[in-house]
Amino acid sequence: MNIKTILDEVVDRGEKVKAEILSELVQSKTIQQIVTNKNFINAISKVIRTKDEVKQVIQVQVKHVFNQLDVPTQREIKKIAKQIGQLEKLIQSVGKKKAPVTRLKKTKKKGSSLKKKSAAKKKTATKKKKTVKKKKTVKKKTTRRKTAAKKS
Repeated sequence: MNIKTILDEVVDRGEKVKAEILSELVQSKTIQQIVTNKNFINAISKVIRTKDEVKQVIQVQVKHVFNQLDVPTQREIKKIAKQIGQLEKLIQSVGKKKAPVTRLKKTKKKGSSLKKKSAAKKKTATKKKKTVKKKKTVKKKTTRRKTAAKKS
């Protein structure tokens, strides 16, 4: 005997035992009385309604949390996947076409324009220094002349 046949026999026996128990329960007067009791029926229906309400509240709360976290919905993900597929097809079609080669305009290097700007700043700074020095020497000369004139 192999394992599969043994397992099949065990499952068959289990099904038979289950059927016997269910038939005994259905025929039991106690079970019949419980199932037909209005209080039992009301309690079961209330449990089912409460379960549905709880499930609905949980779903709303989960949606709220996912919205707060910016988690995309399945619909949004499917839409994005479709767009990606379209882009891939477009890229493949563009790759197959031969594009003409054109000359590009020569552009100035960024570094060279920066160098020119810094050199211009240095020139203006040195010009300012020279003018300040000239003003100081002119003041000194005028003060010397004034003091010399006062002495004589």
